[in-house]
Amino acid sequence: MTVLQRASQHAQRGEWAQAEALCREVLASGADTAAALALLGAIQHASGRHQDAIASLQQALQLNPGNALALGNLGAAQQELGQTEAAIHSLQQALKLRPDFAIALTNLGLCLQSRGDHEAAMACFARSLRLRPGNLRVLQGLGWSQLQAGHPDAAIDTLQQVLAQAPHAAEIRLILASAQREARQIQAADQNFRRCATEPHASAAVVAASLEHFTVTRQANALEQLLDSRGQGVSDPVAQVYAAALALQRQQFSNARAISDQLNSDAITALPPTARIRHWSTRAWLDDHSGNIDAAMEAFLAAQQDPAYDPLDPDAQPRRIAAYRR
Repeated sequence: MTVLQRASQHAQRGEWAQAEALCREVLASGADTAAALALLGAIQHASGRHQDAIASLQQALQLNPGNALALGNLGAAQQELGQTEAAIHSLQQALKLRPDFAIALTNLGLCLQSRGDHEAAMACFARSLRLRPGNLRVLQGLGWSQLQAGHPDAAIDTLQQVLAQAPHAAEIRLILASAQREARQIQAADQNFRRCATEPHASAAVVAASLEHFTVTRQANALEQLLDSRGQGVSDPVAQVYAAALALQRQQFSNARAISDQLNSDAITALPPTARIRHWSTRAWLDDHSGNIDAAMEAFLAAQQDPAYDPLDPDAQPRRIAAYRR
């Protein structure tokens, strides 16, 4: 077994230091320099030293421009450093030499996706999936681009394939819920946003995004139910608060007031703090719009006296209400 083959074995086991030492031994001997540089660059990239990897791989390609694997690794390292256009060029060159290079296709799709070229990204992901059916990373990329390109139904189908294999992937479920919301599958979106927010292994960012989206979904769901239920309304007080706020934003003043009027004092007291502030802010805007200045002032005073009141909230600034300009 050659020294370079031993280095490759160490690299396959993730033993980066041993692999790099053997590559440098080959380089010091002056034998098989191009292959040693290419392997060294791959090791540096895999161990997170992307700038070093780029330097090694570029040297390797000067000696052997036809090394598709080195071009693919160069593109991947450039991609990690945010050098998107350079990465696209490297990956395209790799694919000219080796059209069935599935990892290069995936990385090219991700680069195109990052610059907003979702149709081209989808084409790359589709080609990659033909070579590696069911690959979760590719399916995730495809689902995201389908959603961003305005194909939520296709995104739903794709992302459900991912979750069938990885049901606890909260980030994927968050994208799925967003696609379901775009496709007006409100109840399904609601369930998935809620599940994301309670997933034990979800990152803080995913939980926060889930809660934010869940609030938006809840608003849309509540308003649709109230408008479509022939006057029966909804029983969830928090949903009523956000439905009233959404109706107000749409300047549907009579709907907003009818929804808000369903809340009695006990229900208002029992609301979560942010929902309670939103209720009083909505009431103040509605009363101000109808010319009931005293009621508007009373509603804003109720909001200001609440322990959860945030004066930086643009919906809770009394100076914006006509009642406080008179």
